[in-house]
Amino acid sequence: YEVTEVACQWFHSNLRTRPEADLARSYLTERGITEETITSYRLGFAPDSWDALLNHLHTKGFDARMAVAAGLARERTEGRAGAYDLFRGRLIVPIEDARSRVVAFGGRILDSKQKDAPKYVNSPETSLYRKSTILYGLPHARRAVQQKNRLLVVEGYFDVLTLHQAGFQETVATCGTALTQEHMRAIRPLTQTVVA
Repeated sequence: YEVTEVACQWFHSNLRTRPEADLARSYLTERGITEETITSYRLGFAPDSWDALLNHLHTKGFDARMAVAAGLARERTEGRAGAYDLFRGRLIVPIEDARSRVVAFGGRILDSKQKDAPKYVNSPETSLYRKSTILYGLPHARRAVQQKNRLLVVEGYFDVLTLHQAGFQETVATCGTALTQEHMRAIRPLTQTVVA
């Protein structure tokens, strides 16, 4: 949890301060994402570097093995030993567990010239993150779900963000999977009404 939190803070600071994050800031403006939402959901930016996050984590006392275990980096499989940053040149969406702890990230590509690159890169499953148990936005939605006695389930991160801004705070998204029994167990104490 410590390494994912440090990474989240770094990504968020990058979005706020780095000149190369202009494209990410412009994308958010085009999508109508407000400053309040950017701050509340701690959206971020990963620079287009193979080791910028790893270097930052190293200065905070985390080695590459910890970054790999947290799903932030991958081991090199060819050539020299070591690891490289998983998220590069992307808008970053932190994913929190039900207790508001950052457990994973989604990274949206920003450069339309990279036609072969996937639109999204998501954290792999780790000891902290199992996508079959996590609903994106649940910590932000919990109070509204209880007040409105319903939960809206949508497909993606930005669906959640825009619906929350439009007054539908009872919205969550699955993280690239169908609604599972584990998701339903998390929802059951909050409401019996699920709209998908």
